[in-house]
Amino acid sequence: MKFARFLEGSSVEAGASGGTGEPTSERTGVQIALLHDGTNMPVAGLIEAGLLEAMAGSGVALLVQPVLAGLGHGAVPRFLADHRPAAVVIAPPLSYDDALGDLCAEAGVTALRLGPIEGDHAMGCDERSAMAALVAALIARGHTRIALVSGADLSPSARLREMGYLDMLAEHGLDRGPSLIVPGDDSFASGQEAARLLFQVSPCPARS
Repeated sequence: MKFARFLEGSSVEAGASGGTGEPTSERTGVQIALLHDGTNMPVAGLIEAGLLEAMAGSGVALLVQPVLAGLGHGAVPRFLADHRPAAVVIAPPLSYDDALGDLCAEAGVTALRLGPIEGDHAMGCDERSAMAALVAALIARGHTRIALVSGADLSPSARLREMGYLDMLAEHGLDRGPSLIVPGDDSFASGQEAARLLFQVSPCPARS
């Protein structure tokens, strides 16, 4: 499991030191922190579940800290100083912000940024190929009008998924007009609204 390899690579173990270099014998125990912005709780929940699975039986504790949008990063140094985690996992879209990774580095804390990010301390999947494979599976079932509820405009992951969607439609010569792509913001409500709009498109993608 990728999270398990990260834990091994960051030397998170009993007796390890946190960001201040002080031994954990003077603390309550070794801790891993998960930072997220609270906008996509289902995804944050999956990340938390993966971390807990990787940490099972290790004696390492998990801290989950929302970093709310619009409040800046001022709370992050305080959080790191107060809790001194041995490592930090940063969930998207926070992970796209280089400044957060820099703050962790300045505090001497290993940070893993999730998503399509370059660098040694990043972890993600090939979202463009994954979306292309998903669309190919729908085409193989006979569908010819396939719609997409895209993500936020500034999301690198959403852009890659849309590119994979367009790649596969182009490869099969299928309609990829703008009416078949409706933007969303990763919330359930935006998905409902996008579906309502797509069901009004003629011919309806759900029936072809």
